Amino acid sequence: MAVMLTRRDGNGKARTFTRDLAYRARAHKIAPMRLTYRLLLALAVLALLWSGFWFWSAQRLESEVDAWIARQEAEGRVIETASRTISGFPLHLRLQAEGPRISDAQGARWEAPALSGEAAVWAPQKLRLSFPGTQRFHPPPDSGLPRIELATAEGRATVSLTRDGQVEGLQLRLKGLALVGLFEGSLAADSVTLDYGSLAPESIREDAENRPFHARLEALELPSASDPPLGQQVQLVEATGHLSEPLPPGPPEQAARQWREAGGTLELEELTLTWGPLDLRGAATLALDSQFRPEGAGTARVAGLEQTIDRLVEKDILDDGLAPILKAGAQAASQTDGESGRSVVELPLSAQDGMFHLGPVPLFPLSPLF
Repeated sequence: MAVMLTRRDGNGKARTFTRDLAYRARAHKIAPMRLTYRLLLALAVLALLWSGFWFWSAQRLESEVDAWIARQEAEGRVIETASRTISGFPLHLRLQAEGPRISDAQGARWEAPALSGEAAVWAPQKLRLSFPGTQRFHPPPDSGLPRIELATAEGRATVSLTRDGQVEGLQLRLKGLALVGLFEGSLAADSVTLDYGSLAPESIREDAENRPFHARLEALELPSASDPPLGQQVQLVEATGHLSEPLPPGPPEQAARQWREAGGTLELEELTLTWGPLDLRGAATLALDSQFRPEGAGTARVAGLEQTIDRLVEKDILDDGLAPILKAGAQAASQTDGESGRSVVELPLSAQDGMFHLGPVPLFPLSPLF
């Protein structure tokens, strides 16, 4: 529909022109349609590019895994899996390995029912791992070492890597833990958590180089065959501190030896142990002796010391003639804790020659790590 319109120009003369309103209406409808089409086309192109990038990343991950396996084989290790798949499109890369198994030249072997790792496509250096079920560690034949089985109802970890592949942060979460083989009888715990390095709580991260950690173990059930002096269950072990030296890569025993030779120490800035009547809170510095046993010293504020002494006498760990002297000394040195209202005693801690001492009291033996 055309409409006659009159408009005066700059000289005051009237100018008549027509305006096709139907055409303008159609133009107003077509413009948004064109915009929508262009947006859809742009999204389709972006989706195509992203799909190509994801599949390229998946192929690169497959190549890197193959290269890592080849490097391990060159060093005498054999890596096997029943199957291996990569999934997670479009936002993640997820590697799922069924029946993974690693063997070394000495005949030692690790195997598990499944292992999966996942990372966001845009953050490949932050890995989320899942390892449910039972992990089995078989020592070399004729080594005399026991076979170890570690079962978890839930096992997961987050690992943060540097650009050159070194671990700069770790978060470990284990629930429903059971360990068989390391000690006589089984050992169990409700939960184990560990936060280390760049993934440690911000409140304990002073700087990027101090390698902070926070570890917590709840409801540890000790092996019944060990006849623990303060009861079958350790209610809580919690520690916050840092490592003076980074842990070297490699097998645990080799890494521990290199760390010890480098003068590595474990600085426990906050230590909590709740075990039967004993409630201990302190700090210590630990290292490894020549037999890979913890050794070091520290101080602690201890509640429940008198009841602890009675338990140790019952278990024939302390001579009953020495108990009254120790109790009298504890009473003389005791003071009231402002928070709990309990009587506490400040005592030195020491780990030496395979025994952990609380003041003059030998509390429990320390086994070699390997």
